[in-house]
Amino acid sequence: MALESLQTHKFTPKSDVWSFGVLLWELMTRGAPPYSDVNSFDITIFLLQGRRLLQPEFCPDALYTVMVECWHPKPERRPSFSDLVARISSIFSSFSGEHYVLLNTTYVNIEKMSPYPSLLSSSPSSSSSTTNTNVSYSSISSSDPSTSLPTQSQFFCRMERECCT
Repeated sequence: MALESLQTHKFTPKSDVWSFGVLLWELMTRGAPPYSDVNSFDITIFLLQGRRLLQPEFCPDALYTVMVECWHPKPERRPSFSDLVARISSIFSSFSGEHYVLLNTTYVNIEKMSPYPSLLSSSPSSSSSTTNTNVSYSSISSSDPSTSLPTQSQFFCRMERECCT
C-alpha cells in the first residue's frame, strides 16, 4: 500500500501506481510476499525511513528502476500508467533472448527470507542501506522420472484406484 494511503487512508491513481510497483516485484520474485519480515504495524515507519523492496535476483536493472519510481514518496513524481505501459513495453522489446525464465519448472522453493534490520536499532540514511534478502529458487527436473509430477490422466487414474477399490 502506498505510503500516503497508509497515512491518510485515501487512494488515488498514484497510490495504484505504487501498488503496481509492488505487483511487478511480486512477479519478478515469482510470488514472494513483500515485506515479509516487517511487522505490519511498522510498515509505515519502514517506508518513511526511505526503505523499499530490494531488487529481485533475476530482475533487469531497467525494470527495477521502474519499480523504484513507482515507490517514490511524492505521488506526483510517480509515473502514470500510460508512461508505465510505454516504459515496460520498451524494456521487454529490448530483450533479444538473453533474459528469460523457463516456466516449465514444477516446484519453486522460496526459503524464508532473512529479516530486514530492526526499525529501532538503525536509521538508514538512504534506501540503499537496507540489507539484502536471500531468496533461493530450486526446481525439480522434469527430465528425472523419479521426481516428475504425474500427468492429469495418471493422477485421476491413481485417485480412482485408491478411492474406488
